[in-house]
Amino acid sequence: MRLISVPLNKFLIMRFYQKGESLLEVVLALGIFSLMIAAITAMLTGGFGLSRISELSLQGNALAQEGIENTRSAHADTWNIIPYTQTTTETLGRFTRTTTYNAVCRTAVHEIATCPASYTDIHTKEAVVTVSWQDRIGITNSVRRATYLTNWESQDWTQTDWSGGAGQTIWNDTTKYDSSTSLTATSSPGTLRLGDAPDGQWYISGGSERTDTTDTQFNAGTLSDVVVNGSGENAGVTLEQGLQWAPHQNSASTTSSHLNAISLLSSTDIWASANNGEIIRYDGSSWSLNYDVGSAHLNGIAMRTTSDGWAVGQSGKIYHYNGTAWSESADSGNDVWFDIASLASNDVWVVGSDDDEAEDDGKIAHYNGSVWSYVTPPSDHVIYGVAAVSPTDMWAAGKSGRIWRYNGVSWSLQTDTGSETWNDIVLISANDGWVAGKSGAVAHWNGSAWTVAAVPSPAEIKSLDAISSTDIWAVGQNGNVWHYNGSAWEYRGTAGSDKLNNITMINAQTGWAVGNNGRIELYGLLLYDATGTYQSTVVDTGTASPIWSVASWVETLVAGGNVTIATRTGATPAPDGSWSSWSGELTQPNGSQITSPSARYLQYRISYTRGDNPTESPRVDAVTIQYNLATSANLYSIAALSSSDVWAAGASGKIIHFDGTGWAEYADTGNETWYAMDFRTPIDGWVGGISGSVAHWNGSSWSDSSVPSAADIRAIAAVAVNDVWAAGLSGRIWHYDGLSWTLFIDTGNTTWRTLAFSSANDIWAGGDSGALAHWDGSSWSTSTIPSPDTIYGMTAVSSSDMWAVGANGKIWNYNGSSWSLHTDTGSQQWLGSAFPTSFDGWAIGGDGAIRRYNDTAWSSFSSPTAEMLSAVSFASRKLGWAVGDDGMVLRFYRESVSVMSGSLQSSAFSMSDASPIQTIEWTDVSTDCSSPCKLQFQLRAAPDAGGSPGTWSDWYGANGTSTYFTVPNGSLVPTALNGKQWVQYRAEFISDGTSTPILSDVTVNYQ
Repeated sequence: MRLISVPLNKFLIMRFYQKGESLLEVVLALGIFSLMIAAITAMLTGGFGLSRISELSLQGNALAQEGIENTRSAHADTWNIIPYTQTTTETLGRFTRTTTYNAVCRTAVHEIATCPASYTDIHTKEAVVTVSWQDRIGITNSVRRATYLTNWESQDWTQTDWSGGAGQTIWNDTTKYDSSTSLTATSSPGTLRLGDAPDGQWYISGGSERTDTTDTQFNAGTLSDVVVNGSGENAGVTLEQGLQWAPHQNSASTTSSHLNAISLLSSTDIWASANNGEIIRYDGSSWSLNYDVGSAHLNGIAMRTTSDGWAVGQSGKIYHYNGTAWSESADSGNDVWFDIASLASNDVWVVGSDDDEAEDDGKIAHYNGSVWSYVTPPSDHVIYGVAAVSPTDMWAAGKSGRIWRYNGVSWSLQTDTGSETWNDIVLISANDGWVAGKSGAVAHWNGSAWTVAAVPSPAEIKSLDAISSTDIWAVGQNGNVWHYNGSAWEYRGTAGSDKLNNITMINAQTGWAVGNNGRIELYGLLLYDATGTYQSTVVDTGTASPIWSVASWVETLVAGGNVTIATRTGATPAPDGSWSSWSGELTQPNGSQITSPSARYLQYRISYTRGDNPTESPRVDAVTIQYNLATSANLYSIAALSSSDVWAAGASGKIIHFDGTGWAEYADTGNETWYAMDFRTPIDGWVGGISGSVAHWNGSSWSDSSVPSAADIRAIAAVAVNDVWAAGLSGRIWHYDGLSWTLFIDTGNTTWRTLAFSSANDIWAGGDSGALAHWDGSSWSTSTIPSPDTIYGMTAVSSSDMWAVGANGKIWNYNGSSWSLHTDTGSQQWLGSAFPTSFDGWAIGGDGAIRRYNDTAWSSFSSPTAEMLSAVSFASRKLGWAVGDDGMVLRFYRESVSVMSGSLQSSAFSMSDASPIQTIEWTDVSTDCSSPCKLQFQLRAAPDAGGSPGTWSDWYGANGTSTYFTVPNGSLVPTALNGKQWVQYRAEFISDGTSTPILSDVTVNYQ
């Protein structure tokens, strides 16, 4: 039963969640009684001669009360039939009755308040009925009645646990659902969140540093075939994406024979010829073997129309396609035909050699519509390519640099360019043409002369095709591809390793190439470049001789892809001839030693390799250059307050600080060894150490003091400004009350090594041999942990979720009532722990070991060091630090904590019969998710079809189809979903990249 708090002068109705006898019957009885009293009063007063005005007043009151009863009746069966705010007016004789429904708002403690307040109560409405009339001309009277209506007689379908997982179509297991994408259900009921984004990494930190991580920083560098994606700290550098060549989906599956030529009629009708007489065809979706005309290799194909095509090849074979089948048109014996040009059904040319290139005897033949005839070439050199400007302007190219031209009457040697073998020729116009050759040379015709040049990365060019004079493509040996942009040729990389023999372009966005071993390449897919580089702006260390530490970077690799970094240094602000050469490629992202010479200025270069899948690119999200380490002393304690405020301390009195740009020594307090540190706020921090030394940070300086009955302090816990605890050797636990330290308790010979607290009345200490001590607000009690080994680190997630780590690989958990051994990792010593959230934990220890907790299990995590790590602290799930021996500082960074979006579709729930679906509400328990972070829902309904859902409706939100419910405290459901038996919800989660919405429950209310 949901109780509603209302002012005393308001009528109160309570909402029940189950059907049955309720207060409504009492209310209705009272209403009927009121009407009877009104009627009797009217009779009596009439007998005493009351005026007509009094009679109208009584009637107005009766109509107002009737209106109130009408509002109750309207909501008795369907709560969502009338929205929160609606006004209706009706005329009843000389009376006007106006009914208004108002939203009811509540405070944070659920008391009714003037709107807007903390939230709108979805299950309460205010109904106001006003009746007005004219007593006489110019005189208007009115009466007003108001009441609260509640959604009392209804039922809830509530889900609070999704840990059972996906795969349940019909609701029967309250922990399961139908399907989801990119969501994680935690082990505790009531927590559903977005899944984690690709994980971050630990890398070496600890000195002055320059970190590039934002779009502004990256865009200031030089980008070559790479781009910056994202904004702010979510930015990263990937390979550039554009139209690329890539294997077609069934490349090499249609045939393994060498494909020699390709010809297209349209984008859905493309033909290619191959060795062994094979002809394959593309129908717009896939390639298939269309014909096998014999054993001769087919070198050329030309499709003029759907019923007029030609293919030529070895053994003098010339084949014709009539729209139905291929047939032999001519057999010229030992001739080898290399290329064909079909201008009309009665004007076809073929070029080649007389005996498979054994001799330099070129051949030309022509078809006039009925017969083939030889045409005597002007020289005896083999001819490999033919092209037409018009029927009276034909061109051919071949061996020994020969280029021929046909004027409509005869062929003549147009030019001799030397020793180059020209494999192909293309003409854009009579004054614009290109030939390409065996050595990687090209030559251009400008209308008066041919000019020979070479393409970048020269290799044999087998074929050319031109879209325009400024858009020309070439392919050849080893799958190489080149492009001409109107001013220069550029090398476009390789499309596989097989030789490409022929190319045809449909338009500037689409093209095809074929080659050896059945290779089929398609141009037009939005793919990443094969390689690229990013060159940073210059890093200024501010000192002439910095001591280089490491370069580290946060990368996301793809299968077969790679990222490396190189550095160079110099004494001038801009790189010049005095700078060093680029270093060898650095390969360890979590810390590669910089090998460039010591100099004030440094520049880094990132080199990208795409990988196996051209639709994926490696990504770099941050690059850090470390130099001039803050200390080489052992570090034992750390406290991370924010991304720009981190403290660490250790041996030789060293206290170091990170200000967001780098680490520096902040204080050297002498011979102390600082074992413990805790910060309550940025202006209230403590360190504790050897011989009972303590120091306090007040926001501007550190001040030294000590505890009484001194012994080494190994742990410190700052609960409040006047409530600080310290623990250490000889069983001693000290307390600071805001004025001074006192020895609070001496528990004996135990060495207390760690403290953790969830509140001022819930503090734990852990120490040698599994010793435990607990403070409950009044006294300390001692006990021993299961499987007792020395406890080195403790973390309090909550009063019912505590963690401890220690010797011999032990990790323990406290559930609010007892401690248990959670994990035994073997011989590893765990010295510190941190939990940014209850489902994301870390343990660090000897030999640089790191473990990660993912809400269910602990697993190993890559570490960049073998130094012993002593303490760990996190500013957020994205950012953490660990410290250890020899001044070792590690930093953990991840670009995003959660994926950006995900969704869940519930099981289908039966409401038992055709019912109104009245409201939906949910609870989002996330506390740090900012815009665009949100959680939104949709509903759909279906009639019953033999015990299963029938045809589902569209998905609905608060304002109809394709909209969403976005108010967690509840929304009315559109009445279009009423009258169905089955209901299903869909939840969409959207992240801000750092945090995720966390759903703890969802409730759908129905009648």
